[in-house]
Amino acid sequence: MENSYNRTSTAYDFSLFDTSLRKPQVKAEEKPELQVVTVSAAKKGRPVAIAVVAALFGILLMAFIFCKAAVSEANLNVSLRQNVLEETKAMNAALSAELNGSVSLEQVEQYAKDELGMQKVVNAQEKYVEMDTGALIETKKDTDDNIFVGISKWFRGVAEYLGF
Repeated sequence: MENSYNRTSTAYDFSLFDTSLRKPQVKAEEKPELQVVTVSAAKKGRPVAIAVVAALFGILLMAFIFCKAAVSEANLNVSLRQNVLEETKAMNAALSAELNGSVSLEQVEQYAKDELGMQKVVNAQEKYVEMDTGALIETKKDTDDNIFVGISKWFRGVAEYLGF
């Protein structure tokens, strides 16, 4: 039985080391070396983006501060108006109390006596007047007994009744 294997040893194959027998190997195409770029194209626009974001942040910050200042000013106005309202209510209460005190009957009598020189009515000053309760109105009777005047009055009455 014969082996189909090659019984030669490859350890002693000097043909592998012989350069004359070798086929010229095709060298792979050399790729250009990659260079590491320290600033990428994406990073070139980064300062502009940072400036835009900073500007937007600044605008938002200013708007926030402005809104807070407006709210603070409105609260201050409300507080001042409430103080004025409280003072006005207190003044109203004081004036109402003074008015109620000055309108008493004793105050009116005192003012009439001292300032106007008036005095109270006594029974001797009262005088009653008697009137006749008879007929106070007298009507004049028509003295015109003329027949034509009577007919004229009758026609006027009829015209008035008919709405003329």
